[in-house]
Amino acid sequence: MEIILQILAELFLQLIFEALAEVGIHQTKRRNQINPILASIGYLIFGAILGGLSLLLFPESFIESGTLKLINLIATPAVLGLIMLFIGKARVKKGKETVRIEKFAFGFLFAFGLALVRYAFTT
Repeated sequence: MEIILQILAELFLQLIFEALAEVGIHQTKRRNQINPILASIGYLIFGAILGGLSLLLFPESFIESGTLKLINLIATPAVLGLIMLFIGKARVKKGKETVRIEKFAFGFLFAFGLALVRYAFTT
């Protein structure tokens, strides 16, 4: 049970940061789209920056096991990528515009950048 709570805490932290990023991106979206490769790099870097900021609030990992931390490095971004994909699909159904982070790949890259920094720098 403790392991599940640790993983859920890490997932929730990253979900909060990704949701904040999505709101910010919706507020600042531009008509001229950036090249998808450059956008991918940007989402990865933006996630890493927010991962660094998350260390100021939570310098220790919620997950104690080294093996679980490694699994979390891929699993949490994959889950968050799926969540962002579903958010994007829900926005399309409501006739609203979407932004790139609401696609699996971009949501995954953002969350992976955040998770990678937390993996590398948490104790």
